[in-house]
Amino acid sequence: MAEGCRGVFEDIRFANEAAANRNAGGVVVLIAGRGVGMPGDHPSEAFEFAADFEFDNSGSSADLEATLR
Repeated sequence: MAEGCRGVFEDIRFANEAAANRNAGGVVVLIAGRGVGMPGDHPSEAFEFAADFEFDNSGSSADLEATLR
């Protein structure tokens, strides 16, 4: 990405992807709570790295919006 530009990567699934994002000056944000009860046994679903910020999304859209403000 060009210097001074901003972007959002909505699907970081592996530690090397998180590291590349951070090396480019980004942060990793985990919005948890969607898909409760859905199977996720693929390695890309393990989320085996720490997020810089984590938000709970188990409530309504309005709840999440209020949390993010």
